[in-house]
Amino acid sequence: MGNNSKPGLIKAPKAFYKEPQNVSAKADYYTNICNNMLADTHYVDIIPKIQIALGKIGDYKTSILEAFTRTEGKVSKREVDEISMKYDMDSLLSDIQTVGNNDPVNAASHFEKIGVCFRKRRGKIRGDIEIRYGQISGSLDLYVRKPEGTFAVLWLFTTDPHNQESWKPADFSCKSHGFIDGLTRGTTYYFKARVHLSKTGKKDWTQIVDILCL
Repeated sequence: MGNNSKPGLIKAPKAFYKEPQNVSAKADYYTNICNNMLADTHYVDIIPKIQIALGKIGDYKTSILEAFTRTEGKVSKREVDEISMKYDMDSLLSDIQTVGNNDPVNAASHFEKIGVCFRKRRGKIRGDIEIRYGQISGSLDLYVRKPEGTFAVLWLFTTDPHNQESWKPADFSCKSHGFIDGLTRGTTYYFKARVHLSKTGKKDWTQIVDILCL
């Protein structure tokens, strides 16, 4: 995973776990994350730490089965093993976040690869338009302040706002919400929009909004 970002320009999204409620599914969820980390070269220096966490998950799986017997003390042991497992997994989450922080542009795709969730950055607002990060890397949601009456919105984008010939259509819709995907992570894009009102014609172009694609 290359590093296309400049330090200090952006921050990586915040990684977090979204564990299942079912105890067996919870164990499988953490096992999958550990296995993904073992297969990723970013974590080669902490392989022993990951293997210890897998051992804790194994203990938890065993205690789940033993708890089904209703033998005295087995349910309590399962709860203790779960706390121990989560302690190690919380420590690994810090390691996952560190990898993301070191390459914030590619952090989202890395978190997806490892299997953890993340809180995406909201985007940018300027004047009547707002650009938000989409559900997948390289996509953006485009919003314009909804005018009264029947209207259509033309969105243009470019990587070079000073070159008037470089502006290309991003979306044309009769809704205040547009969308674009297939963008390159680590590239700054510039957007502007123009509302076409059915009764009064075209409005002026909005302000230009720049956003770094993640």
